[in-house]
Amino acid sequence: MRGRLTKARDFLTSAEALFELGKEGGVLAPTSEHAAAYVDLCVDAGIAASDAICIKKTGRYSSGASHDDAVAVLQAATDRSTAKHLGTLVNMKSGTAYGHRPVTAADIHNAGISATALVEYAENLIAGS
Repeated sequence: MRGRLTKARDFLTSAEALFELGKEGGVLAPTSEHAAAYVDLCVDAGIAASDAICIKKTGRYSSGASHDDAVAVLQAATDRSTAKHLGTLVNMKSGTAYGHRPVTAADIHNAGISATALVEYAENLIAGS
């Protein structure tokens, strides 16, 4: 659990560094060479944070090949709104990490919001352990 939370923090910290490196006028543009990597690191942060949350709440996490299964496991462990953040990230994963779909401004925004929300949830949940 703590190992997955550490990974989540590391991924999010790296994503934030890329955001800072690539931003222009306070915004990371989809045309930045760092945009796809930023989104992918946010996805990885959210997945790792979700694993930590599920381990804390249920003693297990989704270790299957399908990240969609992880959304259902997280929803069962938490609630629909928390799982929605992971769903947002999982839906981006195939396009940004495996495909050739260009990253959009909405992807950048939503990836940051969702990853941050999941990492903060995991940190708050596990801090008392």
